Amino acid sequence: MITLSGATQGIRSTKSGVSHLGGTCRIPLQIREESSMLLKLILVAWDALVVIVNQDTPISDIKKQELIDVMNGDIKYWNELSGWHGDPQIQHKIKLFTRQSKISVVGYTLRKILFNDVYKEFNSSRNFPSSGPLEKAIEKETYSFAVTGISSARKRDVKVLKLDGIKPDYKTIKSGNYTMYRPLYLTYTSLYKLPKNEKKEVKRFLEFIKSDEAAKIIKANGVVPFKEGFHLMKQRKDIFGI
Repeated sequence: MITLSGATQGIRSTKSGVSHLGGTCRIPLQIREESSMLLKLILVAWDALVVIVNQDTPISDIKKQELIDVMNGDIKYWNELSGWHGDPQIQHKIKLFTRQSKISVVGYTLRKILFNDVYKEFNSSRNFPSSGPLEKAIEKETYSFAVTGISSARKRDVKVLKLDGIKPDYKTIKSGNYTMYRPLYLTYTSLYKLPKNEKKEVKRFLEFIKSDEAAKIIKANGVVPFKEGFHLMKQRKDIFGI
């Protein structure tokens, strides 16, 4: 069984034995629900956190410091952003949509990257239980603003903003020039308790995920295979805890 219900559950479901495999974008926290000597992580790929807005919002770029100011509540109106292409005299309030949980992957990683503070409070207009409803709300509401993962944002009818003039894509994530990149992990627990047939299937998948064939599939989806991004881990040890 593979867990598909979110990065926190990707850790906790495999740790508890509910699923054989899970996916996550952060390392386990040192809390009872996640900490275990039996829990294993395999680095699979790299994608990125991106700022998304409604398609009708006249902006295509945001500076990193401006993003920090929006999250803090120091910038409240769209015409305060340098990339704003709308009427500079009309004030439209920024509707900041965020995830409810601070330890969701988006929430946790974003807080680490921007503030190095995983408990940081954001100046949110609305909170959402998961990324799916948040992204759908951005599709519908003009002047809404959020941060999400690029892999899911590509599947939505939203506008992905450049960050400091850099478009998030395969090349800029791989180089590290797009600075809000993040790791994608596969989680599993020690296989010794599994029945023989299940152990065989899990092992086969774990071997496949390291293969060149898997790397081609990952790359075809605009994500950087782990073998091509080891330098990214070294650049941001403060974020990834390694």
